[in-house]
Amino acid sequence: MSALWLILAAALPLATGWLVADGLGARTAGSRRAVANATLVAVLALPIGMLLHGGWFALAAVTLPGMRWLPLVGDAALLAGAWCAWRRLRLPSGRRVAGVRRPGLRDAWPLIAMAMVAALSIAAAWGWHRVAPLGEWDALAMWTLRARMLDLAPPTIGVIFAAPFAHPDYPLMLSANVARLWRWSGQDGLWVSGAVSAVSAGLMPAIVGAVCWRQRGAWLGLAGLLGAGGCYAFVRDASTQYADTWLATMMAGVAAAMAVTIESHRASAWRWGVIAGLLLGAAAFTKNEGVLFAALMLAAGGPIAWLRRDARWALGLVVGLLPGALLVAWIKWMSIDHAAGGGHAGPGLWAERLLDGARWAEIGLGLRSMAGANLEWATPALLVAGAVVLRCTARGRRGWLAPLALGGVAVSQAAVYLAFYVLGSPDPAWHVHRSADRLSLHLWPTVVMAAVLLCPCLSRPAR
Repeated sequence: MSALWLILAAALPLATGWLVADGLGARTAGSRRAVANATLVAVLALPIGMLLHGGWFALAAVTLPGMRWLPLVGDAALLAGAWCAWRRLRLPSGRRVAGVRRPGLRDAWPLIAMAMVAALSIAAAWGWHRVAPLGEWDALAMWTLRARMLDLAPPTIGVIFAAPFAHPDYPLMLSANVARLWRWSGQDGLWVSGAVSAVSAGLMPAIVGAVCWRQRGAWLGLAGLLGAGGCYAFVRDASTQYADTWLATMMAGVAAAMAVTIESHRASAWRWGVIAGLLLGAAAFTKNEGVLFAALMLAAGGPIAWLRRDARWALGLVVGLLPGALLVAWIKWMSIDHAAGGGHAGPGLWAERLLDGARWAEIGLGLRSMAGANLEWATPALLVAGAVVLRCTARGRRGWLAPLALGGVAVSQAAVYLAFYVLGSPDPAWHVHRSADRLSLHLWPTVVMAAVLLCPCLSRPAR
């Protein structure tokens, strides 16, 4: 019986997220674009559902810990609300366009490829998880530990934001979703948190492949799928339950929705802007680096709106961001008395560190060692080089804005990470060794996506 409740608990966020994404996602008449659009909507459903259901569970468990049934009732209310929104927002399918055949099996072969890559990635992550079911730092000290506290509320609820724990302002997205599954099923097995983490290993390449398929055709969709999925480090960190893999997945969803928004007609751009905002809030509620990504993406929104001569999608982005932003603000407020300060570094120390050649050498050696140990990091560089060659030899100038915007955000975030190593870290060699590969995972799907979107269409995507 507990297994049935667990399946139901896992299905609810997926259903809620699909209703929201499908209600907002624009329908298209072309057969290939219709299948690709439906695939993209489906893979973006789970992150949206995790934000809504996980956020509600965290709020209910912390503010009203004695009412253990309240989060479960809220799940039903969220699903009902999503159903009502779907009925109101969904676009009519429209009449069949003359000369456009109905989708067939040959139009769905990229979907089969995505399912195979996702299944293999999840299976690999799950197999490695069984070797070390406790996970590593993020699981032991962060989200699995806090999930147990949320599930055991009220006895331990006040300790979540207490000073003895590392990063008392750590977002509760993953903790809340794991605790929610435990609450529904009545059991607290470690395999639940391992399964949640393993799903990110398959979902991330599926998102990249789906958006490249939708925007650039099936063959470039396959290139995006294999480029994003061919990262051993991503599957490894998903098996050890690092939150970075879920953050990278959320960031991939944001980048995908933004790419569709930028290249969509004005009538449907605001809808995809709302989807991008929801996923941006999910990234910020997953890990603190997601707040930085949200700030950079919002900063990029102004120039994009000016170039498109359309600010309605930017309004949709802000509206969609509200749930995640409010949850993050609530976490910061709850932990304000215990969160660590900004450190003792000031402009003088920053200038000294900036001019310290030995410090730069330590960081460079650490990054080179990380790249050498993970040869797959060459994939984005090769994709970017190939994309530039194809773009330069192609006719026409359409399709530049989305990849340049996504690439600019990725480069900006990498620059902030480097600035932390140079200016903020008291021990840059140790920090690079412990975190550089995981921080690179944040940027991996966005860089691969931008490189593939930079390519001209090798097959004609239906418009």
